[in-house]
Amino acid sequence: LLQDWESVVRNPNTYGDSNVVAGFLARGERNPGTVLDKVLKDLGPQPSSSSPTALALWGAALVNPLPSLGVALELRGAVLEAQTAKERLTIVTRGVRRSIANLRGEQPL
Repeated sequence: LLQDWESVVRNPNTYGDSNVVAGFLARGERNPGTVLDKVLKDLGPQPSSSSPTALALWGAALVNPLPSLGVALELRGAVLEAQTAKERLTIVTRGVRRSIANLRGEQPL
């Protein structure tokens, strides 16, 4: 799912739809791939599913980087407050799906 999200974020055609909300555009940035490349470098490799908490934290950091891409709802606080790994993964999964819906112009943020 995270790879699907990254693919949609990197696709320049994504941002031609007026229903897509992308905060980075308001800052005058035009290439979300540049931001993603830096974030991925800073985050390091994606944790395996055998480490669900690490994977959830990594996913939340990818979807909500600083500086923000503005293409997803804020997940980090909820992920940190969740009591179990399953809750953390559920929050990230829902957030990534919601972001993909935004990026496809189906459900703007």
